[in-house]
Amino acid sequence: LLQHVPLERTPVHLEPTADVLRPASLLLEVLAKKAGTAKQSLRGSLGIDPIAALARHGASKMDVARTLTEAAPLVTSLLKDAPGLRALLVSSRPWADAGATSVHELAWSIATGVEYLRELERAGVPPGEAARSMQFALSVGGQFFPEIAKLRAARLLWSKVVAASGGAPESQAMALHARTASATKTRRDPWVNILRGTAESFAAVV
Repeated sequence: LLQHVPLERTPVHLEPTADVLRPASLLLEVLAKKAGTAKQSLRGSLGIDPIAALARHGASKMDVARTLTEAAPLVTSLLKDAPGLRALLVSSRPWADAGATSVHELAWSIATGVEYLRELERAGVPPGEAARSMQFALSVGGQFFPEIAKLRAARLLWSKVVAASGGAPESQAMALHARTASATKTRRDPWVNILRGTAESFAAVV
């Protein structure tokens, strides 16, 4: 699939739903085989998000602590060799798709980020470095102004978390991806979906 993709100009974002480490290793194998692709130019996310996988599948064999321990060397190496390629993802999709409110979505996303900082610190990765290797992905629902406020609040909350963890100011910025919410869409009236998607996209842009 990626054989003819100019990866030095094309960001690639993964969001695996079960085995969260294997797709990352496969992508890195592809990058290693593509001659002429400088790692410093790579952009995207490897999508390592074990808590979202656990939330999505319920009773799962996912071991969050072990997964993050295994991911720690990758986090460190990418920060050095490919700083534009973030290893970790904090996705609110499992909760938003299940009907979470904006407050729940914020709370569980920030809590997930805190857990990742703690586990990576236990594995030898300082919180500031762990924060710079993390990307957040939040869903944007149909309440226009509250959704704008939610995205602004997410940035503020995360900066406070990283600051309290000892991260430098340059580590406190949240890398944020927003997507229109699945829970607001209907199967029977696509025209309404167009209106909702437009309002949600504009709220995210603002």
